[in-house]
Amino acid sequence: MGSFCCLGVTYYNKTRINLIRQFGFMGYVKSLLITIVDNSSLAENVPTVLRNVILCYITFLFTALFSTMSLSVHLRPEFGWSLRSQPVFGPSSVFQGHVELHLTQPLVVDRVRLVFQCQECLLPYEVTPGVMRAKHNTLFGVQLSLWKSKDGHQVLDAGTYKYPFTVQMPSVQYPPSVADELYKCTYSLVAVAESYRQQQYRTLFIKEQEMLYMPFVETMLLKQPLTTVQQQSDLKVTTKLHSLDYLPGDSLLGSLTAYSTTPSSSSSSSVSKKQLEVSLKLYKTTTCLVFSEVPAVTQLVASSLVKVSPVYCGSEGSSATYSTPLDLDLPDTIVPTFTYSPVASVTYRLKLSVKRKGPLSMWAQEVTQDWPLTVGTLGAGVRSSQGLMVYSALADLPDSEQYRPKFMKAVEYEDALPLYEPDRLPDYQALPSIAV
Repeated sequence: MGSFCCLGVTYYNKTRINLIRQFGFMGYVKSLLITIVDNSSLAENVPTVLRNVILCYITFLFTALFSTMSLSVHLRPEFGWSLRSQPVFGPSSVFQGHVELHLTQPLVVDRVRLVFQCQECLLPYEVTPGVMRAKHNTLFGVQLSLWKSKDGHQVLDAGTYKYPFTVQMPSVQYPPSVADELYKCTYSLVAVAESYRQQQYRTLFIKEQEMLYMPFVETMLLKQPLTTVQQQSDLKVTTKLHSLDYLPGDSLLGSLTAYSTTPSSSSSSSVSKKQLEVSLKLYKTTTCLVFSEVPAVTQLVASSLVKVSPVYCGSEGSSATYSTPLDLDLPDTIVPTFTYSPVASVTYRLKLSVKRKGPLSMWAQEVTQDWPLTVGTLGAGVRSSQGLMVYSALADLPDSEQYRPKFMKAVEYEDALPLYEPDRLPDYQALPSIAV
């Protein structure tokens, strides 16, 4: 009798594992309840409509209240730098993190893997009716099995499981993370939980985590301010800019001085008493380098406007002077300048406009000037590595695989010093002794 019970329990466990592998734990319970409803007296005595309502309620109950699993990707903030509280990585950087698998019910999981990929594309553009232009490239794609069951019948209990990973970026300049109207480049970590049945892996759950990539773009300061002088009629405008290279989130600083000489005519005299309207605008231009039929896209990313009143000087106010600082805050979300991609380029231009109204409140004079501006990622004077390669040159190398990102063995620093807390010193006595 005991042997018969053991055989029965063994058969039940194998059947349970097979059902869980096929439908998941909650799918197994749901199918069991549906089978009970179909085979009970309810199937004979309850109308079909009410029976369908019961089955729908069972499906809704187990779908809404019992989420079998969740998958998430977490990056450690102490590796690399951060932007808007999101980790940022670049050439030669190393970043760490872990994939977290949370189960509310036992579930058969045979493998957890992580995919790191980068894709760039030109979004579809209709050059003529019915004729589209688009391009898509996968710059790299690497993967690593973070965990794999040994016998293929691994039922994980309810709980939270963490699988660490470490990624080493090559010394290669890839395009920055960008999502534009014309061009898009994305970096993502994709965590996948799978089960193995019918001689192949089936996806149970998938979670994608986008990442921010910033290339090395150098910046520099000018030894002397860049001075530009322009004159229209009696209005002479002098501008000074201290730099043409900035980082996202920086403030552009400069100065403007205008000088106006009042002629003897009364109409011109009234014009010279008008305020100047000084506007500063930063434009981003995305240019397609693959298809000549696709036009460039120009967007306004930052602007400032100030009105300057004249200060009179000379005999009877015969001349007027205008003076104001130039100030423009760059958003921290703007994409750095890059021109090394064979697909598209992103450049910036700074445009200055100085306007003065006439007697009838119409614009009588306008002085304009524009400069190329570089949005970088490295501080002034910081130089990138001399061995830095451009990603478009990898296709011509016979050993280009060694310039791809690599998964490294995760290392836990158990003997690291304890973290400081703002209110007290760490307890060094709690550290284990290390033999030298």
